[in-house]
Amino acid sequence: MNLPADTHLAYYVFHEAWYASVDPSRRPNVMICASAKGAGGGVAWEFEVSEYDLRGPTLRVEMFADSWTAFADLPELFTAMASGGISSLDELRNFLDTLGAEDETARSDPQRPTAGSVVSGS
Repeated sequence: MNLPADTHLAYYVFHEAWYASVDPSRRPNVMICASAKGAGGGVAWEFEVSEYDLRGPTLRVEMFADSWTAFADLPELFTAMASGGISSLDELRNFLDTLGAEDETARSDPQRPTAGSVVSGS
């Protein structure tokens, strides 16, 4: 891995995020990014990997031109995908975990009260 300075490898699992119900027609996908460290946030690059069922799981990578540096920054991933070692989102996530990627999926609504919290007005 050769990530840009002040970034770390991260991913978001859209279909497991609390907001996924907003667009139920969206295909299950994982967004992979070189996420900036610190309070400023942002990403150096990001791209989406979606899963299709074409006689078994098949992955599709979608990226804009400003993310193509990911090919050079993360060659391990693309080599594994090209060799057929990653053919599903579960396999993709497992591989990202072995690379030390952080799962940054927001699985709970930050606006929703948690058990034991006090809701104003009650």
